Amino acid sequence: MNNRKLSAEKSKISLTEILQSAIISIVIIAVYYYWFGIADRRNIFLYEHLGFGPFDSITAGRYWMTGLVLSSFITLFYTIINFLFSKASLLFKKDYNTPSWKRVWLLCLPSIVAGIPIIVMNVNSPVMPLSIAVTCVIAASAGLAIGLYSAEIFLINAKKFFIISIDGFALVPPLILILALGLPPKGILKMPVAIAISSGSVIFSLGWLMIITFLYKWKNITPAKGYEILISGLFFSYLVLPMVHYLFATPPGNPYITSSDNFFPDSFYLKILTWITVLLIIFLAGRFRTKFLSLKHNIALNSNS
Repeated sequence: MNNRKLSAEKSKISLTEILQSAIISIVIIAVYYYWFGIADRRNIFLYEHLGFGPFDSITAGRYWMTGLVLSSFITLFYTIINFLFSKASLLFKKDYNTPSWKRVWLLCLPSIVAGIPIIVMNVNSPVMPLSIAVTCVIAASAGLAIGLYSAEIFLINAKKFFIISIDGFALVPPLILILALGLPPKGILKMPVAIAISSGSVIFSLGWLMIITFLYKWKNITPAKGYEILISGLFFSYLVLPMVHYLFATPPGNPYITSSDNFFPDSFYLKILTWITVLLIIFLAGRFRTKFLSLKHNIALNSNS
């Protein structure tokens, strides 16, 4: 029997899914209560850093980044625990059903949607307005969905996860670096440099995906689907990198939540530009792969006729 088969094949929610979602929900509530109710917010959210107060845009970005940072750690430990369970089931010759990410995520939603606003809008001082609570809920919900989905792919088929990750890595530069176009008005970069960084990230992304296409053909590997590449890019850009920042780019013993403007453009128009660019990259890479693989196949057929 396949000890890593997906529990979604079953028609009912499994006990494993209930227990793991309950643990995740408890962790979410506990960590948010600690960050917003117990910990010194001057350290966690850098109150008064560079003169920014509790409700300045930079600080507000730190509040909802908590959802992505926490989701990244939950994903890490969720993956490790289920991986160890699957290995233990092999050792004891038992069947282990990998939890369905959708079910675990849905079971966690009540604690996110209800628990986070209750905490951030009622504990410590100052209490957060509804608008900030909503952004925290959206970030935590989206981050957890991306993380659990990625974990499921790894647990079911590690080779497929690796293949998708190779493609997803190509989207990290444009997802992160197009925001450079918003830095010149702040006096951080000159516009020619910002344009060079942003355009370079797009060129790198397209080049990477095209080069990998040749590798896929050489090794006879089925390329990842467009939506898989997108989710993988989001996973590495907005879960892995914020976790890396939290662990290694903050003072030892005093980690803080990074500002959202390190990963997302401030400007609404730059956000739209980033998404359009990334989707266009995926589309162009998909068209190239379809034509390239079809061309090679046709040449092989013609040589045999």
